[in-house]
Amino acid sequence: MKSYNFGRVQMMVGGFRIQGFGDDGGISFEAAQDQITASTGADGEATISRSNDLSGTLTITLKETSGSNQVLEDFLTLQRFGTGITYNVPVLMEDVSTGEFVTSLQSAVMGWPTRTKTREASEREWKLYLPRFESGSSTDIPLFSL
Repeated sequence: MKSYNFGRVQMMVGGFRIQGFGDDGGISFEAAQDQITASTGADGEATISRSNDLSGTLTITLKETSGSNQVLEDFLTLQRFGTGITYNVPVLMEDVSTGEFVTSLQSAVMGWPTRTKTREASEREWKLYLPRFESGSSTDIPLFSL
């Protein structure tokens, strides 16, 4: 029998542990494009093309009360007023339950999240651009120590 626990998912951005996720969790990675595209010519011959684009988008959903909002705001401020070195912000996610991981040596916060004020605490959705990310599964060697 297998089990899953979001509490065993670890997320780091720039060396800071991201915490205070939204009600349903809140980490998603999406590749900018498929790694393989296929086309078939008029004569029926198929061609497979491999993409060299390893970029993608990381979306992190946090409660508005999460201290991690300030961490991401600080990175965005550094990007706006700093030098290129501010993009050398590594990202690391590991799911100890499944062995899945995603890493990127660089990232850029894409902009401010929408801020909503209601009767109950709302959520903030942060998007980070990852110019080159790697993902995989490693159940043998955890990247974090829990």
